[in-house]
Amino acid sequence: MLPQSAIVAFPQATESAATTDWTLTPKSFELLLKELHDNPDEAARRYVLVYGKLMRYFDWRGCKMPDSDADETMTRIARRIEQGAKITNFHGFMFGVAKMVAKEALRDQEKQQKTLIFLSKAEADHGCMYPEYLFERLEAGLLKLPPDGRRLLISYYATTDDNNIKLRRELAQREGISLNALRVRVHRLRDLLRAYIEADLDDDRQLDLTPGHDTVVRPALFAI
Repeated sequence: MLPQSAIVAFPQATESAATTDWTLTPKSFELLLKELHDNPDEAARRYVLVYGKLMRYFDWRGCKMPDSDADETMTRIARRIEQGAKITNFHGFMFGVAKMVAKEALRDQEKQQKTLIFLSKAEADHGCMYPEYLFERLEAGLLKLPPDGRRLLISYYATTDDNNIKLRRELAQREGISLNALRVRVHRLRDLLRAYIEADLDDDRQLDLTPGHDTVVRPALFAI
C-alpha cells in the first residue's frame, strides 16, 4: 500500500498522456516510487523533493503550467520504468525527460500566443478600446475549450503566412478529415470560444468589474 504522502502527490492525467494508449496506474506509480527508495515513506519524501525541483525548473524555463508539466514528466518516467527501462541516475534521467517536456510546452505556448494574436485582431478592426482585456478573455476562453478542440484551434491558427494552406491540409490529414470538414470544425470551435467570452463578459458586467468594457469589447467578438 502506498503511503498517504505519496497518494496525495499522484500525478494528474495530462493532455499529452491522454493521447497515448498508456495510463498511469497506482501500480506504475508505486514502481516509480521504488526507483527513488525501497522504503515507501522515504520514497514519498524524495518524490516530493524531486517534484518541487521539477516545478522550479519549469517555472525557470518560462512554462505557464509548471505543475502540469511536472506531472507529465513523472508520468513519462513511470511509463518508461514499467516498460523495463533501467535508470542508473534518476535525477539525470528526470531532467532529460523534463527538457523534452519543456520544449513541447514552450512550443505549444508559442502556438497559443499566435492564435490569440490572430483572433484578437478584431480589436484593431473594430476600434476596441480595451485590447488587453479582450486578449485576457480570449486566453481564458481557450482554456475552457475541450483539450482536443483547443489543440486543433491553436494548430489551425498557428501560422497566417503563405504556408498556412499547406499546413492546414496536413492538419486535416492528421485528423483524418477533409479540408472543408476541418474548416467547419474550426468554425464551430470559434463559435464555442465566442460563447465562452460572451459569458465572461456577462459575468463581469453583472459584478460591475469592468465598467464600460461591455459596450466596446462585445462588438469586436463578431469578428472572432
